[in-house]
Amino acid sequence: MFEMSLWNKKTVATSRLILSPDEISVSGERYHKQTIEHLILTHGQGKLHWRTTAHLSPDHHNEVDKHAVQILVEGQRVGYIHRDHCEKVWRLIGPHGIILECSIRWNGQPSNGVYDVKLFPLLWS
Repeated sequence: MFEMSLWNKKTVATSRLILSPDEISVSGERYHKQTIEHLILTHGQGKLHWRTTAHLSPDHHNEVDKHAVQILVEGQRVGYIHRDHCEKVWRLIGPHGIILECSIRWNGQPSNGVYDVKLFPLLWS
């Protein structure tokens, strides 16, 4: 079971929620532009919003953050949990991570290759 207080934490610089019971904002998506576009075209059939699963998984090989939690959709990395929350989420999900049934939305300016990825969990386990 997730501690809901963790999911309500706000970023320091803005009032935007990073994690909430309703939505998970993904960080670092700009580094995964080609992967995101491939997923939109192949699995999303061109749609920018669809139901899928996301695997929140510890990134054991991340040299920048030893507690990095990657977000995989269809087995492909689309970004990470924001670094302000990684250590707590890392402890909650365990060494193998968790699978979330969710709705995924690609926002931003796809015509310019800029994506803002958000996950909307359907079930919290």
